Amino acid sequence: MYPKAVHVLSEETIKKISSIPGIVSPPHNGIRKISGQLLSPPSTESSESIYAPSSSFENVEQIEIPVNLYSPQSLRFIGFDEKTAGRLFEHWVNLEPDEIEVTFLDLVYGQLETLYGKDGDRKQMFQALDEAGVSKHIQDAMMSREYEDIRKTQSIWVWAREIFLTNLQTLESLDSRFQKPDGLRGGAGPQDKDQFYRNLPGSQTLYRATSTPRIADLFGPNGTVFLETIDAGAPVPNDFSNGTTGYYWTDQAWVAERYVGYLKKCCQAAEIVILQMWCPEHLLNGDHVWRLSYSDHWRQLLFFSRKRIPYPEDLEAIWKTKSLIIGPLSINSTPEIRKLSDWTKVTEKNLYVSQGVQATQVVWIGPNAMNSMNEWVKNKVNVYSRFPARKIVDKPVEWLSKKN
Repeated sequence: MYPKAVHVLSEETIKKISSIPGIVSPPHNGIRKISGQLLSPPSTESSESIYAPSSSFENVEQIEIPVNLYSPQSLRFIGFDEKTAGRLFEHWVNLEPDEIEVTFLDLVYGQLETLYGKDGDRKQMFQALDEAGVSKHIQDAMMSREYEDIRKTQSIWVWAREIFLTNLQTLESLDSRFQKPDGLRGGAGPQDKDQFYRNLPGSQTLYRATSTPRIADLFGPNGTVFLETIDAGAPVPNDFSNGTTGYYWTDQAWVAERYVGYLKKCCQAAEIVILQMWCPEHLLNGDHVWRLSYSDHWRQLLFFSRKRIPYPEDLEAIWKTKSLIIGPLSINSTPEIRKLSDWTKVTEKNLYVSQGVQATQVVWIGPNAMNSMNEWVKNKVNVYSRFPARKIVDKPVEWLSKKN
């Protein structure tokens, strides 16, 4: 059954942005070309951080946007090569009506399953990406040596799911980004470097990088927040939980910046943001918190969590009493963590260290744990748009309502 046409950009939006010469082209073969200035305008300000994204991938002259959301062109935008996109779409539209409903995202994820367990050396991973039908552009971005450190924090299967989902959500929300004038340039307030790094008395500043569709339901009226609504997708193998959603934050701005840079390189049209949360210090300590350093407990937790197998009884006894785990962030060395034979094979090579600094993660385990923070951080969560420059969003509820 052929899907109903859903236009990525409405006629109203096309009319609005067409008033600027050279911004958008007429449709051709199911694609419009849009000026990259609309979605990723180049920054005129230098960054104060060596970890901040470079501007090398921000100056995109034109971005090809599919006319219809459900189309082969859309699958190409999301990240597949032309042949794979055509085959997948043909399969999708020819599903029998009595077959189990397959969403567009199901179609995408189903194809990417071939990447599971395929991490190896660079040649092996390029081959796996090629066999999965990932486009050359996305392959090169994913495997960029500039962001090899952050890529190694997850498998290529996890990163591909993250990138393809971000690109799909970008298409789904693109029209609403242009519904108001500030949707063209980010709609944020003035740049404030001091506030971004600021700690409130009695609080610890935490950061999280994501894209705007993931935080559509984060903010309520009068400064209220619903942290558990931050969409992280289905639980994937991670460092500190075995099949349970982990809500990842960090107390190091540079870690969030590295994630921002990598995601933007792979998802050039996406609107990437950094969340800043002033968390009361007493909530980061206590019996409910498990603070880990590089130790046997960290090595065991990492090993069993990444392999998604049951924890030993003694480890399980500790883990189930904790709602917050703070400790080192891991990377995959060679071989991949999930391919190690036992936890003693985890070494210091599996610590994520950049410029001599060890990365730290602050992880709430499950939605109830994250929800318990909402009242404590009322009026203490900020959004920073990231491109063309990092700027605080003055009115996040109003700003996000224009995006989603």
